[in-house]
Parts: sequence; C-alpha cells; structure tokens
Amino acid sequence: MFWSEKGELQPLANVAKDPMAAEGTRLLDVEGLGKNFGGVQALRDYDLTLHEGELVGLIGPNGAGKTTVFNLLTNVIRPSTGRIFFRGRDITRSRPDRNAVLRMARTFQNIRLFKALPVIDNIKVGFHMRHGSGFLSTLLGIPRFRHSEREMEERALEILNLLGIPDHKDEIAENLPYGSQRKVELGRALATAPKLLLLDEPAAGMNPQETEEIIQIISTIHKEHQLTILLVEHDMSVIMGVCERIQVLDRGKVIALGSPAEIQHDPHVIEAYLGREREGGHA
Repeated sequence: MFWSEKGELQPLANVAKDPMAAEGTRLLDVEGLGKNFGGVQALRDYDLTLHEGELVGLIGPNGAGKTTVFNLLTNVIRPSTGRIFFRGRDITRSRPDRNAVLRMARTFQNIRLFKALPVIDNIKVGFHMRHGSGFLSTLLGIPRFRHSEREMEERALEILNLLGIPDHKDEIAENLPYGSQRKVELGRALATAPKLLLLDEPAAGMNPQETEEIIQIISTIHKEHQLTILLVEHDMSVIMGVCERIQVLDRGKVIALGSPAEIQHDPHVIEAYLGREREGGHA
C-alpha cells in the first residue's frame, strides 16, 4: 500500500493496480507454533496460512492465546516451538524492525501514539522508515529533502482522508477523542506500506458509531487496496462484518477455522466462545 515493489512512493489510487500482487500467493505460513511461560503452555501446535488479499479474524475467550499469537508473529516474544515464514522467509528468530522492513505492521490493544506530536506527523513517522531523504539532506534542507517532505505530506493527507479525519491533521494527537486516536494509530501502520497488517482489537473502547466507522475503514483498505489483514477483536459485529475466514482459539489451541457462518454454528465454538459471551463473558 502506497509503495511499488521497488520501494517508490506512489499515489493511493494506484496501489490496487499493482501488477506484482499475485492473487492467492501465500503470504504467511505458521507451522506448529508453541509458547511456554514457565510451566504454563500459552499456545501449542498453532498453524495458520494467509494468502495475499485475505482478511482473517482470530477470536477466542479471555486467555485463549490471541495476544500471544500476535506477539509471536511480530517477534515481540520468541516461540518455544514452531516456525514462521513471511513472504517466503523464515522470520522465526527475526527482530521486529526486520519484520517491518519486510512489510509487516501491527496496531496495539493499547494506543501507542507520539502523543505530543501533531496528527499528521504521527502518520509521517511511518513514511520515514522507507522514504526519508537522508541525514545530510535533512540537515541542510536541500531540494531533495523538501521534495520528500512534500510527498510525505500529500500521502499522509490521503491516509487521513481515508480515515475520515483530515480536519484533525494539525491537532496534537493526545487531544483527539479516543476513537480518532485509534484511527491515527491505524493510519501510522498504513504509512509503513505493509503487505500484512495485524490489527489488535481496533474497535476496543469505541462507541457503536465509531465501531461502524472502523468496520467501514477496514473493509475499504482490504477490498480497494488489496491489503492482507489478520484481525483480533472482541466485538463480534466487527469480526462477522468484515472477515472472510475466522480462526478460533481456546486454551492455547485452535478449535475451529471457517467462514463466519460455519463458525457461528460450530458446536465447539458455541461452547468455548459464543456460549460464554451469551452468559455475559468476553472473548
């Protein structure tokens, strides 16, 4: 998104026409992933395959292992067993920054913005990873630097328009309403030009109107810009509203994988997750 395969910044409107994006290409392969914390087995025998352009949801009761999966995929923590392949490369022992270079990005359950910076600068931080003009150009303010800054400003505004918050571009991030801050975090992730975007509860803490807005944004970036997304979310309206496939975890193990309709009627899911929610619990 926003970048060619050569690493060149490109207009948002051109991204969906990328001839290098082969539909059906295997983007992520996870094999036998497991994680132990002392004597506690948080995840075991976890497998997942994501193809280019898919939108897959990951759900399960509290403590099922969802956040552990995200932290393992992004190398925040290291697995006890198993392997992770992203874009054909073994990233099992990679560093988080290397994953970003390979074009994997994530958002967090707890918002992590540069709160003292304007909204547009939070977005531009993501662009700088690939499009900075270099230290000397920046220090001297030469034409290359000024051109780079103009491009990033234009692309950041495109993202803010996509998110529906262009009027907030000059506001300090911490002064925004909670729902808008969540959108800014999503925008910063998009600015890193991911091939795979991992969304950790993007609707957490949002009211119904904000939740509907985030559903529409996720649907748009997936369908119109061919972005592959793995989504963890408690709100079932989000999961059922946008996901093509859903994987269900319970007690650190996958118990189901299928379409939203299949998951809704799976007896193991009803017992482990949907049934608990009806009794007043959470995912």
